[in-house]
Amino acid sequence: MPPYQGGGEMIDLVTFEKSTYNDLPHKFEAGTPNICGVIGLAAALKYVNNTGIGNIASYEAELLDYATAKLLEIDGMKIIGTTPGKASVISFVIDGTHPMDLGMLLDKFGIAVRVGNHCAQPLMARFNLPAGTVRASFAFYNTKEEIDLFIEKLKKTVLMLK
Repeated sequence: MPPYQGGGEMIDLVTFEKSTYNDLPHKFEAGTPNICGVIGLAAALKYVNNTGIGNIASYEAELLDYATAKLLEIDGMKIIGTTPGKASVISFVIDGTHPMDLGMLLDKFGIAVRVGNHCAQPLMARFNLPAGTVRASFAFYNTKEEIDLFIEKLKKTVLMLK
């Protein structure tokens, strides 16, 4: 099978008449390897190991519980996906609002959420959510203060739309 790209490391011999390819796997590895990516991944793994994966999981679960409780204070709120032990991601809809409108206005407030079908259109159809949902994600670098800001701006956004 011929390579689909050309670049260094994949060539064994080059002359004016022809080129021959290197042995596998080099034949299919055109160009310089992603050295920066490998170094970055190593640094990220070291950071996670030093922080402790258990500590990260525990804190993210705490953020999820906190955000869930705050979101459920909003009238018309419906959280989609409430399985125990889920990742710190919340998808939701609010009666009388469109997910795209919520996302656009939250963006104006500097709040980043994802809106739409989330590459899961059959699932959205199953739940009768043709416009999709709003999805907020929380990670170990987030704070409860940031969640409070998100909730504040979300409540303001809902008032603007109703």
